[in-house]
Amino acid sequence: PSTSMVGTRTSSSGSTTDPGPTRATELSGLVEALGSPAPLTSQAAIDALGAMADPASRSDLQSLARHPDPSRRASAIAALARVERRPQRFIGPLRSRDDRIAGAAARAMATVGKLGRHVDLLDATVRRSGFAAQINASAALARHLPATRAPVASALLHHRKPVVRANAAFALGRLKVAG
Repeated sequence: PSTSMVGTRTSSSGSTTDPGPTRATELSGLVEALGSPAPLTSQAAIDALGAMADPASRSDLQSLARHPDPSRRASAIAALARVERRPQRFIGPLRSRDDRIAGAAARAMATVGKLGRHVDLLDATVRRSGFAAQINASAALARHLPATRAPVASALLHHRKPVVRANAAFALGRLKVAG
């Protein structure tokens, strides 16, 4: 079969078939489900938009990243990391006192990279209380720490959490620096 015009396919016999919903229809259905009062429906829609990684969903995900429900906020931040390439978009959520939100923001920064100006904030996140934020911030540093900031990873070798220490060791190995 070959594509002859938008939204249709032409089979080898010359007949036209409908391939099903278009991407725009899928997006509009998901965007509608974002506002569902049922948390699981909204959550599934957020996850699906993130998986689609369609830039057209950016504004809806940015709005949800400010939602009052922390679980929806954290999911929207994680989904936004697939369409947003600027780490500064995640600075506000990284400062959140809610570990789910800060953890999602740190994970997003690990995905996006380009941490240069944000190393100190990620280092501070690793050193504060919580779990997800510490682990994900240390993972962001492990993946993207600039060589000039290797002492940050060296200091994390003495962190109380083994995963943070492992991420610090990974960073130093990636940078080929002795701890």
